[in-house]
Amino acid sequence: MDNFFSFIINAANYLCGMPVLYAASVVSIILTISTRGFVFRHFRHIVHQIVNGFRQKKSTEKGLSSFSACCAALGNTLGVGNIAGIAIALASGGPGALFWIWIAGLLGVVIKYSEVILGSFYKESDARTGVYRGGIMYYIEKGLGKNWKWMAIMYALIYGTSNFIIEATQINSVVGAFHGVLEFPPIIVGILAAILIAFVLLGGIHRLGDVSNKIVPFAAILYVGVSFIVLLVNIPQLPGVLKEVLVSAFTGSAAAGGFAGASASMAIRYGIMRGFYSNGAASGDVAFAHSTAEVEHPVLQGMWGAVEVVVDTIVCSSTALVILTTGVLDTGLTGTALTTAAFSAFFHNAWYGALFVGSIIALFAFTTAMVCAYYGEVCVMYLIKNERISRHVTVIYRCLICVAAVIGSVASLEFLWSFTDFALAFCMFTCLFTLFMCRKKISELTGEYVGTLTRDRVR
Repeated sequence: MDNFFSFIINAANYLCGMPVLYAASVVSIILTISTRGFVFRHFRHIVHQIVNGFRQKKSTEKGLSSFSACCAALGNTLGVGNIAGIAIALASGGPGALFWIWIAGLLGVVIKYSEVILGSFYKESDARTGVYRGGIMYYIEKGLGKNWKWMAIMYALIYGTSNFIIEATQINSVVGAFHGVLEFPPIIVGILAAILIAFVLLGGIHRLGDVSNKIVPFAAILYVGVSFIVLLVNIPQLPGVLKEVLVSAFTGSAAAGGFAGASASMAIRYGIMRGFYSNGAASGDVAFAHSTAEVEHPVLQGMWGAVEVVVDTIVCSSTALVILTTGVLDTGLTGTALTTAAFSAFFHNAWYGALFVGSIIALFAFTTAMVCAYYGEVCVMYLIKNERISRHVTVIYRCLICVAAVIGSVASLEFLWSFTDFALAFCMFTCLFTLFMCRKKISELTGEYVGTLTRDRVR
């Protein structure tokens, strides 16, 4: 068993470094060129469309509104990775990891935009409920053809299985966040989380959208708002911190205090993978949520995917800058404990810091856990076409997801993160390959939408 653990960790360390960076960079550049830089050239238009979308939050029987679908997707995107994951990136890769987190965000904007477009274009209606459903498996099969269906099946199997680990990781981090603050036994936290997840899943995609609408914006605004106050208080340290981030991104970081130091390659490995893990670009799962939206054109939903990456990168940067400006990086802590130490330094009270971080993690982890559970159900429904059998297997899958939440409350975090990286690497390479092969369709749909903008201006 030890050999298996070592294999997973070593494979994750290799795949999650330069191979992913090279692949994501090449595909991102190709997509940017093929769409003529639409996401960047028309960013002002995108912001205008997003603002209008906030006013149209009503979902229909067939699908969610664009805002609700984006909140559901953000429910998966904004999770423990934004707090514990970013802290792990800094503790392992040094301050320079933040620079590579930004690079992951820049590359991720056009990648996620493209994923959402394909998911929205190739979505289909559920035969029983009439609700929209889609995802990477659907656009692999329809966009690449039947000969590539094996890859769609492999993705559904690996992603659906890795969701058990993701559930466990989220709940494990909630337990760690509240350690020493609330004297609840970890198993109780796992059981409570399992009950809440089951409640949301029983309500289907519309209940998922309703819950995400309320929790995600509140948690994100609260966390970024408090982080901004911390940065204002520590603003004299900010110029020096930003300089250190840029320098150490290419030269590495020297050991200091409890910080063991990090090479430039470690900064790249942890920054890139924690950045991509957090923003969800190229993981292929973003289309699961966005495909449920009812929109006039796929590009309109693609804009929400692009903005989603921006929001996530802001939250990630908030965590990183709070840690760096409060000077707790050299304490030797990592993960949730490091982020908690940073906010405790600001509050001048360990209990307040732990309670704040624990509360935010609980909200983020809960939304991530319930959205991932829904994503897993989509994988099950794709794999099993028979409606009757699919319904029964979905019930079993929900039960196993809830069991994973309970197990995660008492499991080992190090192995869980490594296994998640390994599964993410496979999903990313599959997604990037598919996006590359479907680049003409992405370009065609983008050009089609730009054409409507041009005609509207002429009128």
